[in-house]
Amino acid sequence: MRTAVRRLSCVLLCLGMAGCVSRGEIEELKNNQDELKKNQDELKKNQQKILEKLDAIAKRIVQPKRQRPGRPDPKVVYSFPAGESPFKGSKDAWVTIVEVSEFQ
Repeated sequence: MRTAVRRLSCVLLCLGMAGCVSRGEIEELKNNQDELKKNQDELKKNQQKILEKLDAIAKRIVQPKRQRPGRPDPKVVYSFPAGESPFKGSKDAWVTIVEVSEFQ
């Protein structure tokens, strides 16, 4: 029984020793971890700068104004030949009102 306990202890001790890492490897892992944190911080800063630039661009973009449908210029006198169309009133009137309609 004692021999079995000793052998088991020896096996566990050997397995424990095999799983250990050296001090240098631990330091290397810590250094790599610190470097990764620095890179992550830089990425966050760059991402923030990009987002700020995109916001500035979005603010500069002006939505195109809707164009109104063409309207007659009130400063221009338009003429419309009435020809032989039916009319009411004098032929010499200063103003002629033209009504266009379609009956369907």
